[in-house]
Amino acid sequence: MGTWVLITAIWYEATKSSWAPTLSTIEQKWGEVPFVVFDNRRIRGKIVAWRDTMMHQPRNADLHIQVLRALLSHGVLLGLLKDNMATSIPSLYKGGKRAHIIWEESEVRRWQGCTNQALLDGVNLCRLTGLRRADLVNITRAAIKQHALVWQTSKSGATTTVSVPILPELRLQLDTLATRLRVAGVETILVNGFGRQWTPSGFTSSFTTERARLNLPNKHLHDFRGTFATELCLAGETDETIAGIVGWSAKEVATIRRLYVDQAATVVAMGERLANGSVKITVKPPDE
Repeated sequence: MGTWVLITAIWYEATKSSWAPTLSTIEQKWGEVPFVVFDNRRIRGKIVAWRDTMMHQPRNADLHIQVLRALLSHGVLLGLLKDNMATSIPSLYKGGKRAHIIWEESEVRRWQGCTNQALLDGVNLCRLTGLRRADLVNITRAAIKQHALVWQTSKSGATTTVSVPILPELRLQLDTLATRLRVAGVETILVNGFGRQWTPSGFTSSFTTERARLNLPNKHLHDFRGTFATELCLAGETDETIAGIVGWSAKEVATIRRLYVDQAATVVAMGERLANGSVKITVKPPDE
């Protein structure tokens, strides 16, 4: 049995469309390979060699390994494979770690000038929840509970229940989104300008166009996850709790806290002490 047979079992329709080019490449390369071959450790070297044929586009190469890994993981789950030979293959792209990057307040304010209201709704929801793009366009109103958004997300073939606290600003945003016009039967929290569910590619295309118009080329949608993590820090959540919510390590959250929360608090506290005279700065004249 080839790997392509597993695709409809692992990706629902909306997600499958966004992965179509990657899945097509995997099918062309591995679709006729019997599963028994993927239980032979020598296949690992062939997978790495295949990845290296795309090393001129490292992020694309890593994406192909990620999707292949997810497919093989599902094969293990179904009992068709004993092991996943695509596990622990190192990434080629070295610039992908962006957990320490956030959108600054001035940049967030610039986004409020976005003329595409449906896109602005999506950006604001991302900023207030830290949702990945796939979840952002697929999460439904059924996920809105009294104190949290609770839904199941799928990443790399594994399904996980995620819970995001509803802070006051998020509650206001959700109330606003509930007033948007939508086509009958559309249950996603976000809708596009036609009242329909966003497609991942459609949202990305709109975001990229508006980001260029606002002259913010170095920031990604994903960087709003760091912004959300700082909000959770300010709300008093622990590094471990935040890590569980955004899907990072506690170490990555600690970096966010150190760079953007603790330092800011130190500067504010120093400013307050200077203002009330409890701290005096003496400028020593240069030696004559």
